[in-house]
Amino acid sequence: MTDKHLVLYIEDNQANMRLVEQVLKQFPDVELIGEETAESGLDVAEQRQPELILMDINLPGMDGFQALAELKRRETTRHIPVVSISANA
Repeated sequence: MTDKHLVLYIEDNQANMRLVEQVLKQFPDVELIGEETAESGLDVAEQRQPELILMDINLPGMDGFQALAELKRRETTRHIPVVSISANA
């Protein structure tokens, strides 16, 4: 059995979270972890070391830009690619 590819999605909007869950269900070798705040997402990123982070820009508290800066500041997470997502056009 092969290991799953771990993707962390930091998103406070449940509808957006469900949409990404539905899309990624098509890929059985991908495991999605969802977090609702940047702070909890940073903790999970450090602990679980995902291969990719998808992150909303407009998060409560620490926003996506601040979280990205913190991810890149930390030696343990700076190597993880981050894709920023926003529902606001």
